[in-house]
Amino acid sequence: LIDMIYHHILIRPIPIRSPSVMKEVFQKKNAWIKFFNLNSHRIRDVETETVVKILSCGLISRGFHLYRCSNRACEHTKKIPISCNSRSCPTCGKRAIDVWTEKTKNMFPHCSYQHITFTMPDVIWPVFKDNRIKLNDMIKIATKVLLDIAKEQGITIGIFAAIHTYGRLLNWNTHIHASVTMGGLDADGNWKNLNFRKDKVMKMWRHGIVTMVRELISDGYKNISKSSAKTQYERPWLVHFDLSLIHI
Repeated sequence: LIDMIYHHILIRPIPIRSPSVMKEVFQKKNAWIKFFNLNSHRIRDVETETVVKILSCGLISRGFHLYRCSNRACEHTKKIPISCNSRSCPTCGKRAIDVWTEKTKNMFPHCSYQHITFTMPDVIWPVFKDNRIKLNDMIKIATKVLLDIAKEQGITIGIFAAIHTYGRLLNWNTHIHASVTMGGLDADGNWKNLNFRKDKVMKMWRHGIVTMVRELISDGYKNISKSSAKTQYERPWLVHFDLSLIHI
């Protein structure tokens, strides 16, 4: 289906339902097609599939629901194109995000939250681009830091975290955004406040990431050296703490 739709887009552009800025950027002067033809060797299949879904969203070529008048004498029909349901689509994804947000926010306890951004030196960014399977381990390291600190205090905390693989310039920039409750429940179910120390969080985060990098080097990864990993371990990293917020 994807091959058919993509071929259809290439040879016969069709007006798209609910135009968005993203679609216009991809379509203007055949920008995406030109980019794809020049860079297809380094574009992942999942990236191509996502763009095709976005561009074809709302096109009849994706399929459609056909509606007819209940009056048999009326020949009027209406075709409603099938949406792509991609989470990256400005039309489909936005609605899915809104529904998910409303459902999820009710799960959070009413308390103060600390938002923390876990970053790393740019030298290490390419490691995760070359080893994308390790992105999930990266978020595990960030959350383990917070969980271990809470465990020292004998409490269970709540965490919401997300991986970002890009920066404000849309460049590859791996980092973690986490919101953590500024306290938790002890073994008896009583609430106990907790303030996280930036220096401690940074050192634990740095240790976890560099340990992962060293393991990759030991397994044969060659795009970063042991000496470079050592240098990054010895320098301070930026872990940003926002002002605390209260969820009510």
